[in-house]
Order: sequence, then C-alpha cells, then structure tokens
Amino acid sequence: MNVTTSANGSICLYVYGTADLIVDIAGYYTDHNHDDRYYTETEVDTALTNKADVASLMAPIAPSLPLAIDSAGDVGEFSSIAIGTNGNPIISYHDNTNGDLKVAACNNPTCTTSTNTTIDSVGLVGWYTSITIGTNGNPIISYYDVSNGDLNIAACNNPTCTTSTNSTIDSDGFVGYFTSITIGIDGNPIISYYDVSNGDLNIAACNNPTCIGATEADRSTNSTIDSVGLVGWYTSITIGTNGNPIISYLDDTNGDLKVAACNNPTCTGSTELERSTNSTIDSNGVVGWYSSIAIGTNGNPIISHYLISGDLKVAACNNPTCTTSTNTTIDSDGFVGWYTSITIGTNGNPIISYWDQTNQDLKVFSPWWLTGGR
Repeated sequence: MNVTTSANGSICLYVYGTADLIVDIAGYYTDHNHDDRYYTETEVDTALTNKADVASLMAPIAPSLPLAIDSAGDVGEFSSIAIGTNGNPIISYHDNTNGDLKVAACNNPTCTTSTNTTIDSVGLVGWYTSITIGTNGNPIISYYDVSNGDLNIAACNNPTCTTSTNSTIDSDGFVGYFTSITIGIDGNPIISYYDVSNGDLNIAACNNPTCIGATEADRSTNSTIDSVGLVGWYTSITIGTNGNPIISYLDDTNGDLKVAACNNPTCTGSTELERSTNSTIDSNGVVGWYSSIAIGTNGNPIISHYLISGDLKVAACNNPTCTTSTNTTIDSDGFVGWYTSITIGTNGNPIISYWDQTNQDLKVFSPWWLTGGR
C-alpha cells in the first residue's frame, strides 16, 4: 500500500499481530522556491532599464540613412560600387564640373568617409562608369570616353586606385555607352555596353586580366547580345551561380527592364539566341534606367534601377536566371536613383550608390531588409 508522509516527513505504521514489514521509500516532494509566473511587460521594461545597452535593445528597427561622401561641385553621376580587398566599398563616378573620372575609396565598411581621387582627366571622360575588383586585387573600371566616342578601361595600379593604366577597348563607331564590368570565371574582365551606332547590346570579353594589348583585337573579343529594337541602355553585368554572365539593361523601344542570361562564360555563339536568353522582368511604367545587378546571398540576382518619374527601385529576382522578379521602390524623396550601382557587402546585405539629382549629391544606401538582414 501507499502511505502519505506527515508535514515533517515522518510516517506511522500500525501492525496487528505478527507481520514482516518492508518499507521502500521512493522519495518525497518539497515545495519549489522559485517564481514560475510569466513576467509582465512592466517587469521586463524595469529589468531592461538596468542594462547598459538598453537603448539599442529597445530602439525600433530602421534602415540606415543615406550619406553624402563627395559634394565638391556637381559630382556623383554614373556611379558604380564594389567591395575592395580591405572590405571597404570603392566607388567610381563622373565629376561633371571638371569632366573627369573619379574614384572614392571608402575608409570604412559603411563608407561614412572616403578618399577621393581623379584618375582620368584627358578630355571629357568618365561617363557610364562601372567598377569591379580584378584578380590582382586592384579595381578595374570601364567607362565612356566622350571626346572620342570610345569604350575605355582604367586598370588601377593599387587597391585604392590612386593611379591607373588606361586603354581603349572598342572604337568601332560610337560605342561604350552604359558600360558595366565584372570578372569572368577565366579571371578576365567582361564588359557589357551599348553600341550607339547600331542600337545594340554588346559584350567585350577581355583576353587578359587587365585588358591590355597592342591592338583592340588583342585586348578583347566583342559580340552582339541583343539587337531587337533599341536595346542595351544602362547595362549592368555580373556572374551568375552557373558561372555565366547575366546582364540587366533597358529596352528603350518598350521602356522595360530586361535581363540577358548568357549561355556560356563569354557570351559567345554563332547567333544571339545561342549567346543568351533574354527576359522582360519589369514593364510597370518607364523603368530600367541606370540599372545595376549583383548576386544576392540566396543565389538570385538583385537589380537597382531608376523609374523615370523620379524613384529608386529594386528588382529582386526569383530565380538564378531572373526570368521573374519582385519589384520594390526604395527611395522616392525628390528625384533620386540616377546612375545607380549595387553590390553585396561583407555583411551579406545589398549596398547601393546613386545620384540625388535634386541636391546634386552622391548617396549610399543599404536596404538590408530585402535579403532578410539586420
């Protein structure tokens, strides 16, 4: 039988007659001495007031504010951004006041300050810049030489691009508008750009890591990717998860944002259909101006671009070849979003540079929520 203990833990057993008694004490219970109530909101707030970091714990989640890092004159057009080997962003852009190509080498990962340098001032240069990091760890920049109507390359001589070696890549007609550069899986730069003379989207696949050679043919192999209508404005190129280039650009005939997913690492083939698969991903209004593309941490491309009514937009692709996308307006405060460029920071979040036309400033913004960051 089971016997209940008394308040002090003792028991009393009475046996009538003679009997053998075996007692097995399995244990006993005591009252707990801790508070098992749910804490109220007031109790939680009171406890947090004693924490040194209470301000950051209880502060609302909000995106970081845009910053002006160069406001000396009319600067910031045609900006492009990449992450340097030191982990800090580095930005190429046009100095409209002087007609030069400039570089802003950020001094920290969030680019609150920068060191700015002019790297090409021969004639009117620096339109439609695009920057990436070469296999030697130095930035390499594609841009349009307005004075000569050419596609040019500036191969930086050091990681912060205080000097560079400049070369012409394509001078066949008026070429080099809306350039964009990335590094292919072979280690050589590959550039997308607009052929003004023919109204086409073109590709220049460099034959060596710095695009240097005795002639233009030695420096790169050029191909047409899309020639249906007036296409190829505001191009941007990156390398997809399959190792092939993927390009965002404007279909000016229809006012749409398009993507060309190359079918091989150098976008080559006997026909345009063999070279790439092209898709329209945003046709809501006149969109796709100044597009820039990067690959998100989910493996899908993410594209910043300008809505002609004056907004900065982002298209977050739903798959690696960007046949569809989810589109979001990021900044609509005045006329903003011109000459955008996007990359992925060391924290895994997108960071975008763009021109604020209303205030004539270069801005930087990180819409961390698009990829689930904080």
